[in-house]
Amino acid sequence: MFIPSMFLVTILLARRKVSLSVIAFRHLITLVLFEYITLLMHPVVQRITHHTPIFEILIFVSIKAILIPTHHKIEHWLIGFW
Repeated sequence: MFIPSMFLVTILLARRKVSLSVIAFRHLITLVLFEYITLLMHPVVQRITHHTPIFEILIFVSIKAILIPTHHKIEHWLIGFW
């Protein structure tokens, strides 16, 4: 529920001129919440990997390898947009 609402807020902010501090604050919140999302995903990943630590690490690193660069590209796009 939180992810779609953050996406909606991002779309609404894209139509307005906001300060860089608002973007930086949202960046910080997103990074903290990403860690909580990882914690929520942990039981699912454990079921998939049957508690094998190597496979769990590979899955989480793969997810972060996709999400973190995407997050930075979106942040730079938002900053460049204004």
